[in-house]
Amino acid sequence: MRRRGFAPTNSKTERKRIMALRQLRRNQVIARDKGRDILTLELGTDVHEIIPRSHFGRKGADKCYSLKNMCVLTRASHQRIHALGKAGITLLLQRMVELYGYEYGDEPWAGFDIYRARSGEEQSY
Repeated sequence: MRRRGFAPTNSKTERKRIMALRQLRRNQVIARDKGRDILTLELGTDVHEIIPRSHFGRKGADKCYSLKNMCVLTRASHQRIHALGKAGITLLLQRMVELYGYEYGDEPWAGFDIYRARSGEEQSY
């Protein structure tokens, strides 16, 4: 049975590499975010991939599990972000730019309008 969110890979070795990369990045994200939800600054419980792995294609694990695509959230924030859909992804990407200065001009991030002025459309979280 395939785990949800994981694209099939060609080899057992590649699957092991991806899982090791995911765990490494997860630890790095927790350290970078100091274990705090990037939106509420409360102690976080979940490490979230901002754009799901399925958007990166079969060979996109390295990009999916990059530091700029992962963040710490509380369970409540995680559920709200999923409920917001594309607006939730945009909100997280904007926050990542504010906190860490990441650039999101390449695919699959380029499809999100994260650089627009937020003053008139500030979304309260």
